[in-house]
Amino acid sequence: MRQERPSDRTLRGLAWGIFVLCLAMAASALVIATRGGPNPLPGSIGNRFEQMTAMFLQLSFPLVGALIVAHRPRNVVGWLLIFPPAMLLLANLGVIYASQALIVDPGSLPFGALASWTNGWTWVVTLPVLPVLLLVYPTGSPRSPRWRWVAWSAVLMGVVVGIVGAVFTWPHRGRELLVSLEELTPELR
Repeated sequence: MRQERPSDRTLRGLAWGIFVLCLAMAASALVIATRGGPNPLPGSIGNRFEQMTAMFLQLSFPLVGALIVAHRPRNVVGWLLIFPPAMLLLANLGVIYASQALIVDPGSLPFGALASWTNGWTWVVTLPVLPVLLLVYPTGSPRSPRWRWVAWSAVLMGVVVGIVGAVFTWPHRGRELLVSLEELTPELR
């Protein structure tokens, strides 16, 4: 049985849909951040201005990626510019949501512990994108087939590290994880 590939129109729609989802996540984070009171934590988790600036800068990458996909839907470079910022926007939304739900106004939003857990591992899966992007730029495929194993090993590493991060941070979800992430990795946020 022959498997059909998605049409170019479907891929274009998916790319623009992900960009709209990124806009919605940034807008949601902005609404939640403006609800909060004073900064709940020292460092960047408490600095909402830095978080919002980072979110809006991150929106430029999925926009460029969606524009590339609109013209060349099967070029991997466009998709590599869409995926990581979407995951980083999800992580930023998670930290803003969790800090509002668990620290600023405890109990004001549901699922604060789940949001802190999501923030704890989603940003990790974006790490292998840069090596893959460097390998496939500008054509969308590696210069020769012998470089494919490097790209796939980077992707596999990102998936494994993301799964391990998700599993090991699950027991610590909530306020404890939110505070410990800020203490352990202030320079990464």
